[in-house]
Amino acid sequence: MNQVEELKKLYVQKKTYKIPKEPKEGQVQASIEITPLDIDQIGLADIRDDMTTMEKTKQMVKFLAVSLDESDDAVSKIGLGFMEELIGAVFDANNLKMDKANKKNIKEILDEKRVKIHESTK
Repeated sequence: MNQVEELKKLYVQKKTYKIPKEPKEGQVQASIEITPLDIDQIGLADIRDDMTTMEKTKQMVKFLAVSLDESDDAVSKIGLGFMEELIGAVFDANNLKMDKANKKNIKEILDEKRVKIHESTK
């Protein structure tokens, strides 16, 4: 086997995840293909504490959109109940660790969205 053939083994490969892993009674389960980020896209996973919640949200949407090969708009329509698990799957597909800072930032984004939804239903 030549060098090119060996390098092709290292190319980004899609991974399939079931979301949610364990659906509750009556809940749907989707098979989602996630494409790990390539070297030029890995910065999308960098959601920093010094970003505003809006900046973090936009960065997370872009991170998910690229990983799911979908538009930002399509990603924005995914139910909040599935977001945390989906984000975890995208981190897993990219061999990234969900450290405390990532979990805190994701929780902040999702909590703000939940508050906005709650306020809009009043």
